[in-house]
Amino acid sequence: MLNADCKTLKVRLLKMEHDNDQVEIMCTSLVDSKKYLHKEFKELYHMSWGTEEAYKLFKSRIEVENFSGLTARSIYQDFHAKILMMTFCAILSYPIEEKVKVEYAKEKTENKFDQQINKTHALSVTKALLINKWCRIGEVNLFFFKAQMRRIALTI
Repeated sequence: MLNADCKTLKVRLLKMEHDNDQVEIMCTSLVDSKKYLHKEFKELYHMSWGTEEAYKLFKSRIEVENFSGLTARSIYQDFHAKILMMTFCAILSYPIEEKVKVEYAKEKTENKFDQQINKTHALSVTKALLINKWCRIGEVNLFFFKAQMRRIALTI
């Protein structure tokens, strides 16, 4: 039985048929079918894929909800440390990702999807290398640290 305080939420279900004969049902709050046409949702779905993958990386690989402490300060620090690590990974892996795109575009492969780097592996390598370097940052001058960051970018 529904709580008396609950409000009704109108949604629209859309049946999406993909090229590989898979069928998905999408649920949206965009209920005006004249304003938001069914055919536009397939393109919107594909446009949001990068965001969905980033969210999966953030929740599953980075484990943003897994904190090392219980205080507000430790949660705040953990959250921002994870954001910083993802940012470093993105900065270091961007040139490699661009290089992969260019190389595979030249080959004109028959692959259905574009080649891309393994972001889980890139995060793992970035985390290990940054922790190793930051644990010894007192011993390392800034020039050496920058040189190491360039080396990290080449190994991702």
